[in-house]
Amino acid sequence: MHQQIRVKLASANGPGTLGSMSADANENDRSASKRGDLKRLLKTLMDADYSLQSAGGRNIEGDGEFVFSLDDEDHEKAQACCDLLREKEYEVTGPMDVHLVRMAHKKGELLRELRRVQKPGQSVHEILVGAPDANGKVLAWITMMPADDGGTT
Repeated sequence: MHQQIRVKLASANGPGTLGSMSADANENDRSASKRGDLKRLLKTLMDADYSLQSAGGRNIEGDGEFVFSLDDEDHEKAQACCDLLREKEYEVTGPMDVHLVRMAHKKGELLRELRRVQKPGQSVHEILVGAPDANGKVLAWITMMPADDGGTT
């Protein structure tokens, strides 16, 4: 199982830090990063010898997040990556468990897979489902995080 790391390029730590806005940015707007911040993050990861398995996000150089997993199933390496980014003053969520499943393209399969991978104390954070391939299989990406209900799910 892979682990996902989520990074906000914007920072409430103020100007001048690697993961935040520059000193000449609008002092009143700490909710968005600036153009080029993703390139700086990717260089930080490259310089630390991390290779990405997958990447995505929403409004990455705005108030959104860059989401990625490492090209490695070593959970200690994912945690070390999170620690490095926090040291660089990025806002990091993770690592979170990601289940990549290939399922049949038929009624009820996503429910069956979700029941199979979800463990007590976890809630579903996000699901991405692709289109069927030539063999009729669908790739699904299911991300779990600890439930905030005391583990009653």
